[in-house]
Amino acid sequence: MSRGSLALAFTLVAGLALAAGTHAALAAGTVQRPTSGGTYAFKTPEATPYVGARAVVHYVTSGPDAPALNDDNGDGYPDYVEQVAAAADVALAYYQQHGFKVPLADTAGPDTKPDIYIDSLPPGTFGLTFGEQTGEGGSFVLVSPRLDPSVPKAFGGLNPTVAHELFALSSKLGVSSSTEMAHYAYAQGIVDTTDATSNIAATPLAAVA
Repeated sequence: MSRGSLALAFTLVAGLALAAGTHAALAAGTVQRPTSGGTYAFKTPEATPYVGARAVVHYVTSGPDAPALNDDNGDGYPDYVEQVAAAADVALAYYQQHGFKVPLADTAGPDTKPDIYIDSLPPGTFGLTFGEQTGEGGSFVLVSPRLDPSVPKAFGGLNPTVAHELFALSSKLGVSSSTEMAHYAYAQGIVDTTDATSNIAATPLAAVA
């Protein structure tokens, strides 16, 4: 197994730790995107979105919704924003390579790639996914601006949170099936697949809203 495959597999496995207590109850009807208003509206004007290879990351640069703004490589985008985009690119590529469906084309963002919004969320919530029938313009993802970007980091980590939320958009079932997630996350042979599936399946993940 390559170092990259091992790191990604660990990230996906770590994402299972986020299954309990990270999804808030969602109201019926269409949920507006942070750029449109509603419950999760950005409190300050949006900065120019960062367009990654497979996802678009939206953010603001001031107020409680803003991530850390350090820009160590000097390219004009906060490192945190680029780390979210990189985590999305890796996770979506992995899911596609392993037979999951490609997320439907986005109709409300700057292009057809899935949209991820860095936004303040309720306490104890690292990320939320709104499904095709619930989200304005189709599916979209929210992630907290306070995730831990260190690698690897299971609980409250940036990489596993992004991978966990995007799995909901890429699952063959359209929901975050714990058995399905276990099969693919553990397919790299980190631990015994049978034991992993039986243990994780006992704690189902939340369905996409």
